[in-house]
Amino acid sequence: MADSKEQTRASGGGELAGKTARGIGWMMLLKLVMQSLGLISTLILVRLLSPQDFGLVAMAMVFIAIMDIFSSFSFDVVLIQKQTAERKHYDTAWSFTLIFHLISALILLAIAYPASLYYEEPRVTNLIVILAVGLVITGFENIGVVDFRKNMEFDKEFRFRLIKKVAAFSVTIPLAFYWQNYWALIVGMLTAKITGLVLSYVMSSYRPRFDLSARSELMHFSKWLFFSNIFYAFRMRGADLIIGKVSGARALGLFSISYELSNLPSTELVAPINRVVFSAYSKLAGDLEAMRRGYLSVIGLIALVIIPAGVGIAACARLLVPILLGDKWVDATQLISILSFYGVLAALQTNVASVYIALGKPKILTWLHLLHLVVLLAVAVPAILSYGVLGAAWSYLGVALVLLPINYAVMFKTISLAPTRFLSQLWRPVISAALMYFSVNTVSTRFFDTSGGEPGFIQLLAVIVLGAAVYTVLVVSLWLLSKKPPGAESYVLNVIKAKMGSKFKVKSSTD
Repeated sequence: MADSKEQTRASGGGELAGKTARGIGWMMLLKLVMQSLGLISTLILVRLLSPQDFGLVAMAMVFIAIMDIFSSFSFDVVLIQKQTAERKHYDTAWSFTLIFHLISALILLAIAYPASLYYEEPRVTNLIVILAVGLVITGFENIGVVDFRKNMEFDKEFRFRLIKKVAAFSVTIPLAFYWQNYWALIVGMLTAKITGLVLSYVMSSYRPRFDLSARSELMHFSKWLFFSNIFYAFRMRGADLIIGKVSGARALGLFSISYELSNLPSTELVAPINRVVFSAYSKLAGDLEAMRRGYLSVIGLIALVIIPAGVGIAACARLLVPILLGDKWVDATQLISILSFYGVLAALQTNVASVYIALGKPKILTWLHLLHLVVLLAVAVPAILSYGVLGAAWSYLGVALVLLPINYAVMFKTISLAPTRFLSQLWRPVISAALMYFSVNTVSTRFFDTSGGEPGFIQLLAVIVLGAAVYTVLVVSLWLLSKKPPGAESYVLNVIKAKMGSKFKVKSSTD
């Protein structure tokens, strides 16, 4: 009988692992396509629009993002975490979301003019009004699409998110060529929201109805996510409020694009992994050891890919900015270098949130976000007042570095994880990336200039190839010298060998 239960458990675990692997594959493919579209879009837009255009949109988006968070209790997360959710839970989640989005839109309409007075920028008023309409559109989106993630049907999630991205891309770029101002960005955002609304009812047969009968159950869990989201929103957007007020639209535009480009590895590669593994973590919440193994596998994969990507952007910034963005963005070079390291630190910590929520402990996440917000504001406000956008960038990096050991100490205690098991997944990528940074930075500084044109692009391509080669050789060498320990390297090699049709098998479990 015991053997039968163990076999059933193993079978279920294997099925879950298979779905998780396929899910990560779909989400990585999605992000690869979306990242390509996003990068192409950004490179085109920065040539057509000015830093001030991006800054104006960022000024408005500060208030939109904050109100969006105030109207969001992360009910989708609750429905995924609650494996026994019924129709009343879905309908209540949809009803609450709609109510909160409508209220938030009304508040935005009320503060649109005062916001323009705060920034001393009258154009912000109309931007906030138009974007408030987008918030209402999002509120009507079908809650049924949550099941794409809950049931690990990531092929549907892939199509849903990709079509929205393609629709926005198809509208934004032509309008940017025609108008050559910030309205192209605004109309593109609205297009994505309208497309998402229509798709949510086309792709899901679920039809929500107004119902608040499950409000007590949802709000009991969601209240912590609500406060967590608020703290996180102010942590991410608080600096924008200060930069826009102190330094103006151009400086905020430089900071916004620098943040976006330097954090591409985090937002475009880690985010899809987190979306997949949260569903898996929720199903493993009753098995702490399985949760630990799953977390170590994920953090190992994140470290293997994200650390070199972020560090590589920092090393190549001197060539990357003038060649890809143009001369009017040269002031963003140092910002991108600093924020790239911040992006690496942030990426290594994002997966922690999925664990806390899957375990039903969002309270821990909330307090950690509050701590980060308080420390960041205490450091960033005087830094921005004294040093402008560079002060903001150094504040983000410094605070993330200081709070890193605190966040992990809490994590280790929560899931009873030995620090040595965690560090065993990170030390090889960290050392390899550090040596890669030294090599690339030395070559680009001593031998290459930033004169632009075709030679400049060739120089950029050369340092990218150099960095990739140095990192790959180092990380594989360290793995071999360590006697091929199980982890991300072995997982990647297994995938490569499987694709190549090799019969050779490398051990890939994380014990």
